[in-house]
Amino acid sequence: GVVKNIGFSGHSSAEAMARLVNENNFDTMLIAMNHFQDGDEKFEGMAVPAAAKKNMGIIAMKVVRPRETVKDIPAEDLIRYALTLKHVCCCILGTDSLDILKKNISLMKSFKPLDSKRMEELKVSLMPFYQHKDLEWMQPGYRDGMVA
Repeated sequence: GVVKNIGFSGHSSAEAMARLVNENNFDTMLIAMNHFQDGDEKFEGMAVPAAAKKNMGIIAMKVVRPRETVKDIPAEDLIRYALTLKHVCCCILGTDSLDILKKNISLMKSFKPLDSKRMEELKVSLMPFYQHKDLEWMQPGYRDGMVA
């Protein structure tokens, strides 16, 4: 009687996440959004729809990570992209400073989904990010943060 809801998270395999959804009864899925569904890992086109079909809460994470490679895309656009995606309930955002927290609060207070034209422009702009396989966090065994 202590646990009310249970979920899982995934970073690297849309197929594995969809399989977890289809073979289990989770309440939520925390998914590393890659903003691009035509590559090898189809998070938006495979894992998200599977979870939505089972009425799971879909939580996006790492939505601003592409800025490490594609620097001319504002973080606000990446956040709005993730929250505009069909079925995404919310996203987890890192907060490096009080200024960023205030900007994110302001963005949420005035949130408007992106139109389809801007969504498509962002997908095109992000292609170099997802074609770059040598990014540290894309390597097998990568761990985010510190290991204690």
